[in-house]
Amino acid sequence: MPENERVNTPGGIYIHIPFCIKKCLYCDFFSISRLNLIKPFIKSLLKEIEISGFIHRQIVFDTIYFGGGTPSVLAPSFIYDIICAIYKYFHLDSDPEITIEANPGTLTHEKLLNYKKTGINRINLGIQSFNDNFLKALGRIHDSKEAKEAACLCLKAGFENMGFDFIYGLPGQSVKAWLYDLNKGINLSPRHLSCYMLTIEPGTPLFRLREKGNFILASDEIMASLFNATTDYLEKNGYEQYEISNFASSKDKRSKHNQKYWNFSPYVGFGPSAHSFVNNERSWN
Repeated sequence: MPENERVNTPGGIYIHIPFCIKKCLYCDFFSISRLNLIKPFIKSLLKEIEISGFIHRQIVFDTIYFGGGTPSVLAPSFIYDIICAIYKYFHLDSDPEITIEANPGTLTHEKLLNYKKTGINRINLGIQSFNDNFLKALGRIHDSKEAKEAACLCLKAGFENMGFDFIYGLPGQSVKAWLYDLNKGINLSPRHLSCYMLTIEPGTPLFRLREKGNFILASDEIMASLFNATTDYLEKNGYEQYEISNFASSKDKRSKHNQKYWNFSPYVGFGPSAHSFVNNERSWN
C-alpha cells in the first residue's frame, strides 16, 4: 500500500506469551505451565505474525509489548526471533517502545543483558508486594528479596526505563503496610508504577477460596482509603497519575503502548487470547 494511504495514528503490537512456571491464585488471563510447548508455540506464533503482516501493511507501529503469562520464561533467543519477524513483516517506527513483562523469579543478569540486545528498551516487573505474607497469599513464585534483587539487576543491565506492578486491597492490608510497599518500590527508582486494586474473578483459585470463606477481600471503604493514599503519596514523590492505575515519573515515561487502548489507536495482538483493534473493529484469538 502506498505511503500516503497508511493509517496516520501509530499502532501497537501485543504478543501474548501464555507460559508461567506456576499460575497465580488471582490470575484470570490465559496461561499454562506446560513449558515443553514453548518451541511449537514459537513456531506457530511466527507463522501468525507472517500472515498478519500482509493484512496490516497500512499501519506504522511504534510499540511492541510482550505480555502474558510470563514472557520472561522465554529464552532471549526466542524473543529475538519474534522481534525479527515483526520487523520483517510490519512497518516499524524508527525507535519503537519495546516492553517485556517479567517475573522477578525468572531473571538473571545474563538473561537481562541478552534481552537488552534483542532491542527491548522497557521492562515491567511484576513485584506485586514487598511483603512475603502477601506474596504467598497471591501465589507468587518470588519473595521480597528476589523482587529487590531483580530490580537491581534490571538497572545494572541498563534498563533505565523500568516499571513495577503492585496489587493492593489484600486481606488485613492497612494503609501503612501499603505505603511501606510503595516506599520500598520508589527507592529502587522505577520510572513507572501500575497499582491495581485486587479483584477476584470467577473461576480463579482465589474465587474458590473466597467462596469457602478462606479469603476475604478488603471492603469498599478500605479500598477507597488505599486508592486515595496511593494517589497522594505518589504525587508527593514525583509520580504523575495519567490513567486510573498508572503513574509515571515524567510524561515520556508513560506506557506508550498501554495508552493505545484508551485513545482508540490501532493495535494487533498475537498469541492465544490476544485482542486486536483495527479500523474501529475489535477481534480476538
